[in-house]
Amino acid sequence: VKVFGKKELNVVLKEDTETLDEVVVVGFGTQKKVNLTGAVGLATAKELESRPVTSATQALQGLVPGLQISTSTGELDKTADISIRGTGTINDSNPLYIVDGMPLEGGVDYLNPQDIQSIEVLKDASSAAIYGSRGANGVIIITTKRGKTGKTTVSYDAFYGISKPHFMDMMQGEKFVQMRRDSYKIANNLWGQEVSDEKIFSNEELQMIHDGEYYDWQDLVFRDGATQKHNLSVSSGNEKTKFSLSFAYEKDKGYNQNSEAKKFYFTSTVDHKLTSWLDLGATMRLRKRNSSGFATYGQALFYGTPLSKPYDENGDLIMYPNPQESSVSILADYVDGQYANDTENTSVNMVFSANIHPLRNLSLHSNFGYTYSDTKKGFFYGSESFQANGGLNRSGKSGQNSYTMTWNNTLTYDNTFNEHHITLDAITEIQNYQYDEMSAEGRNLDVEQLLYHNLGTNTENQK
Repeated sequence: VKVFGKKELNVVLKEDTETLDEVVVVGFGTQKKVNLTGAVGLATAKELESRPVTSATQALQGLVPGLQISTSTGELDKTADISIRGTGTINDSNPLYIVDGMPLEGGVDYLNPQDIQSIEVLKDASSAAIYGSRGANGVIIITTKRGKTGKTTVSYDAFYGISKPHFMDMMQGEKFVQMRRDSYKIANNLWGQEVSDEKIFSNEELQMIHDGEYYDWQDLVFRDGATQKHNLSVSSGNEKTKFSLSFAYEKDKGYNQNSEAKKFYFTSTVDHKLTSWLDLGATMRLRKRNSSGFATYGQALFYGTPLSKPYDENGDLIMYPNPQESSVSILADYVDGQYANDTENTSVNMVFSANIHPLRNLSLHSNFGYTYSDTKKGFFYGSESFQANGGLNRSGKSGQNSYTMTWNNTLTYDNTFNEHHITLDAITEIQNYQYDEMSAEGRNLDVEQLLYHNLGTNTENQK
């Protein structure tokens, strides 16, 4: 602002009521922001679409104050830990998720982020009170996109991104060699004396020192990650019927050399105005996810020193690259047929809704939802893998499946008279949840090419 030598400025604030008129989803209904007394964070579709994210939880990062999102590993498609204003209960800080009026267990990463219309985060006790103890850690309410009246709209978007792992600063080769010299002198009370390298290093190590041949095992074990995603959506509608369809494909390349994941999404919605007092809606979502190859190595990564040669002159893997350690090379897991860690998940979510308006100021909203999830895991560690460390091969399978059925009804009386506005809600909800799990594993598979597909041929430690 140019003042042109003025010593006094008169500033007038202009009132902006646009955000106060904004409608926010709270509890089992909606309110204008001006009427809110609780703490509510809001992320709109415009904000979400501007971010190249691959999951619904990633879309929330940095958008809502007080919402903390973190992941403990670099595993592809790992469900993030979410907390609202810190940990609210012992051993569990996960909030309650509500998608299109239906409560869900286990997060919302089955949703395609491009299908989300808005996200509301209820952060305090007053805003989430209607959910009782389930809302003790806060409530995240997600509203998804639906068809609109108008011409048919077809949209396609895609992105490709590269991610780089954050490496620790490792000791350079020359410094490591000097540390070995100093350690030898200290251990043998020879400090201050000249000691020949032939007494400290092997012949192979001496040749590597002479040639300046050193290795960074972080570069050998890890790589840059990459993500690509394609999303196609179609929507249309008239005064009676509206529909939308969306398809998405995603492929991720993890930091581990053999870590990959693929995901497929399909979503369809239909809304139909049957009569002047009855509206019907249906939603179906399907997600298919396959991932493989992830492993954690922890402290074992330090067994590979700058003088640990990974491959011989013929390009073959050296099984024990560090003569001072009895551990098999981490790179043994990257040999074909020696390591497998596969996960396959299928998630199905269906919601059927009805809006009934029997009287002018009275309405009944009813939702029936069904969610099914099936997960299969299989692993195999070959006898020459890092995981087996020179012992017997090991293989196993596990499976989990669950389903949830929910039926909720909200009867609402809403009326305005004179300068007063009144809203009364009567709410019922019934939920049925079932979960099954199995696992089996063993050692010493006769034919390693079978991986985890015939556990009955394991001869030891079957369980």
